[in-house]
Amino acid sequence: GKGMRIDGVSEGRPAFKADMEAGDVVTKIGDLEVKDMMSYMKALGAFEPGQTVDVVIKRNGKEIMKKVTF
Repeated sequence: GKGMRIDGVSEGRPAFKADMEAGDVVTKIGDLEVKDMMSYMKALGAFEPGQTVDVVIKRNGKEIMKKVTF
């Protein structure tokens, strides 16, 4: 399906600090749609360290917005 499934979350990293979990599916980072691995990697490269953006994930069939600081 659409998005990028998170396989794991490392302690201390941005996803961990934003309370994301293994199995979450990232569908949007900031204004950028995430459709697959390539669009996910491109979106990650669009932000500077220290920048905070909204990230939309799907968890258990529900869309959830998280604030992630890179």
